[in-house]
Amino acid sequence: MGLRLAQDQALEDILRELGQVAEGVNTARCIQQLSRRYDVRMPICTAVCRMLFDAAVPGQVLEELMRRELKREL
Repeated sequence: MGLRLAQDQALEDILRELGQVAEGVNTARCIQQLSRRYDVRMPICTAVCRMLFDAAVPGQVLEELMRRELKREL
């Protein structure tokens, strides 16, 4: 899944070719919804969801994550 996303393949195409559920795809969306509901910042989960559901470019998303302001995270 990850390799194919990094190769700029669309999620729908990957899932169709797999012919089965890709573990973590639905979970990522649920986690993102919960993080918003409870106002918990989860930048990695947000980045994964952007790549999965918003067609964000993986290299650009990674760069944005690496350029985040450093801070203490619990």
